[in-house]
Amino acid sequence: MQFWIIVKEATLVQYNRDFHGNLIPESAFAEKTTYKHDGKPISRDSKLGGLLIQFYEGKHMFQTPMGEVEIEILNQASYTPSKREDELATDILIKLAGNSKTYSFQNISKILSLQAEIEEERAKLEQARAARELEEAQRLVDRIESKESEIKSYLAKAQGFIRKYAELRYQPILDPIQDSIRRSKIFDGALIINGGPGTGKTTSLIQRIKFLISETIKEYFPLSSSQSNILFNQKTSWIFYSPNELLALFLRNSMKMEELKADDERVKVWGTHKNELIRGYKLVDTATKRPFLFYNKSQGEKLLINQPRNIREVISGLNIFFLEVQKDKLKRVLEIDVSLFKWKNTGLSIQKFLKGKEESKDMDGLIRLFLNLNETYKTDSDQIVAEYSQLIKLVAGRICVQIAKEPERASEVADLFNQWKSNGQEADEEEEDDDTEIESEDFEEKESQLSVDFERELFVKLKSLCRKQALRRFDKNTKFSKRDQELFKLIPEVEEQEEYEQIGQTAFFKKYFERIIKGVLANILREIPMIYKKFRRKQWISKNGNWDLQILERLINTDKNSRIHPDEQALLLLFINEICFRLSKEFKQLYGQLNHPYLNVYKAHCKPIIAIDEATDFAIIDLLSICSFRHPELSSITLSGDVMQRLTVSGLNSWEDFIEVVPGTEIKNLEVSYRQSPTLLSLAQSIYEVSTGKKAEYKSYIEKDEAEPRPLLFVSEDEEEKLNWISERILEIYRAYGDTIPSIAIFMPDESHLDRFARQLGNLDILSDVGILVKACKDGEVLGDKNTVRIFSIDKIKGLEFEAVFFHDFDDLLNHDLPDDLLLKYLYVGLSRATFYLGLTLSEELDGDLKFISDHFDRTGKNWRN
Repeated sequence: MQFWIIVKEATLVQYNRDFHGNLIPESAFAEKTTYKHDGKPISRDSKLGGLLIQFYEGKHMFQTPMGEVEIEILNQASYTPSKREDELATDILIKLAGNSKTYSFQNISKILSLQAEIEEERAKLEQARAARELEEAQRLVDRIESKESEIKSYLAKAQGFIRKYAELRYQPILDPIQDSIRRSKIFDGALIINGGPGTGKTTSLIQRIKFLISETIKEYFPLSSSQSNILFNQKTSWIFYSPNELLALFLRNSMKMEELKADDERVKVWGTHKNELIRGYKLVDTATKRPFLFYNKSQGEKLLINQPRNIREVISGLNIFFLEVQKDKLKRVLEIDVSLFKWKNTGLSIQKFLKGKEESKDMDGLIRLFLNLNETYKTDSDQIVAEYSQLIKLVAGRICVQIAKEPERASEVADLFNQWKSNGQEADEEEEDDDTEIESEDFEEKESQLSVDFERELFVKLKSLCRKQALRRFDKNTKFSKRDQELFKLIPEVEEQEEYEQIGQTAFFKKYFERIIKGVLANILREIPMIYKKFRRKQWISKNGNWDLQILERLINTDKNSRIHPDEQALLLLFINEICFRLSKEFKQLYGQLNHPYLNVYKAHCKPIIAIDEATDFAIIDLLSICSFRHPELSSITLSGDVMQRLTVSGLNSWEDFIEVVPGTEIKNLEVSYRQSPTLLSLAQSIYEVSTGKKAEYKSYIEKDEAEPRPLLFVSEDEEEKLNWISERILEIYRAYGDTIPSIAIFMPDESHLDRFARQLGNLDILSDVGILVKACKDGEVLGDKNTVRIFSIDKIKGLEFEAVFFHDFDDLLNHDLPDDLLLKYLYVGLSRATFYLGLTLSEELDGDLKFISDHFDRTGKNWRN
């Protein structure tokens, strides 16, 4: 039997027919198929598809609905169909049972044309033999043998996949190891796909997404109805995170080939998306300027020490601090003498209910307590607060009417309001900083601060001021801000009103008792920013070593505790999401009822499938923040990358750092590089060993060939000499590829030099005479331009693949004050973008710890032919 492994299953609508052969419309049924003539189509993502991909020979047991059967596999071939008439198929791999060699070649057009010629010659041979034309017959036999020998020679020669464009080669069928990895650890925690350059990490990651959202996933994992609804809708099922925009754009084409809807909603650059989330959560609100503003002075500096132990201690410390603040709030209620208040019976009842329950040991216990308080005392509390609401409106309204009768005073108050607005955030910060308790129970009184209606604005301000004045009779901790004191001078009647005794009594209840009865929304979610500000202030006061204390001091003192660092954005998203997750798991009804930006945005962005490419470029706190968007019902988190390809100072130092903070994570290794020649890969392995102290486990898929081009190194202080040398090497590649340009890139240390260098190189006659163009690719644009040599900044090349790569003025990187390990990683990432050709230009010889690099290059400056 012959099987066709297909990427997807098309749906063919079939109809039954009546006695006369007419179609019966109501009898329509769908049959999934793509090809039915000389074999059976099998979905790539099915279990049988997995068996046929992962093995090309031997006997294997397979479970079918009719029972277990034995399948013996005899051979396996894979290819990519081509739409070109002269190229029926490309990227062909053939594996035969009993033969360990894999035959690979770019296309079969030459083989087919030779075979067609052989068939034609054989027909002529039969005619010659029939006519007894012996000499002609012998000539035909010789030609047939020559062509058969040419086919054998062509088949025996392993070929790489020539990259004509800077794009990730589409690989519809993975190799056995890649395929087994994409099918592993299904909705069972985090998975790391680790591998060296060209091993197929990103391709495996993309295909894993497609596999997890395919209908065949039901063969591996039973799904409930609600899980199916989430998983099989691409709007809700997956999200892909990249460290930069260039890489995100670069990979979208590969995703679309897999029929993944790779739009801006599903393919995200984390740094940008994090800001969007913070705005969505209302942690930064540009209208109210509360509770935070973005901190844009970090310039890449990390606030949190990027080590597993430090991050764990910060997260644990925030959780403990949050619980302690909540416990203190409840203990304060227990310590109040309620005998002097008219609502003492309700107060005593609440205190009795709280007794012994104020020491909640975890977030679930705290949520449950506030939920029970709300359910038990809401009615009684509402009755007491109703009196307060009526009285405060009466008093504030009466004063408003009085001011309205005095146009001159009304004008002075309006001018004061305008002055506050012109002072903007600074005044607001000062107010919050003075009132360290931040009376968060008065949410409804702070909602309309920016109203353009003077009367309404005055009414809101007076309510707040009268409440404080009345409350001060019973609570000496009541504080007046600088704004309050300015308003007192213009409205002295606020100091005394006959209703203040009653208002003060109910305001006291509202501040301490009603506050804890308002439920989970008011007591937990709304208090997070306020408690976090207190937490980080405590970290600074105690000189906690988990933080960069200089940056922390600027945030707390210089910027008046109002700005939030990118690390804090990730930390707060993580903290909030964990609360949302707990609500969804343990309090489903409440989770469905609550309406708050935290919950609303979390629900909109949590996904069952989270994919993170180049994960080693991310800081630990950012990875944890991303992972906190896991879906409560179904979760698969996959990270892919190579620690040696980390190009950020604050990225992961090792995969073990991530495993330490996310226990249960599993690492799967890819060890075959499909991109690089053995010669280039040996250089990458040497750099890997020097940088990590470990031997690289990966090897080249392409067999070693003595004719492989060796990396070339050219040293000169003369810029013109280096330009000429690069242009000559480009022309050499052009001729080697039959007067065509494969994908060629030149990497430079500084993006500001790209335009100048591109002009100088492009103006050389040696290139312009044969129509070779040169383009400066700022921020990595114009990917895919053919007949063009592209110039990139070294920090914009992640994910790109080229047939040939030149490093120009590599030693100039030494002037960029990069750590030695990061310098080696730049070289490692750069050379790992190349398939066969690598050239390096220097102004001076490498020495010291970098001298070993030169030993891998031909330093004579000769061409690749020699």
